[in-house]
Amino acid sequence: MLFGWSRRRRAGDPTAHRAFRAACRGAVNVLEGHIREHVIDPSRKPTKAEDQALDQLAQLMKRYLK
Repeated sequence: MLFGWSRRRRAGDPTAHRAFRAACRGAVNVLEGHIREHVIDPSRKPTKAEDQALDQLAQLMKRYLK
């Protein structure tokens, strides 16, 4: 089954690439939220080192998927 952006790309829609990029950005945001929620105990505030590590991981994901 083709996703909407792929179907649009095959049909020659010039905005399909932008739709794909927006979908990727949304997926990265969801992943970042899951990492923050499941890696660090949500019942306490993360330490400075933990917060920095999570920020670095999020930046790495964003850079890799850019």
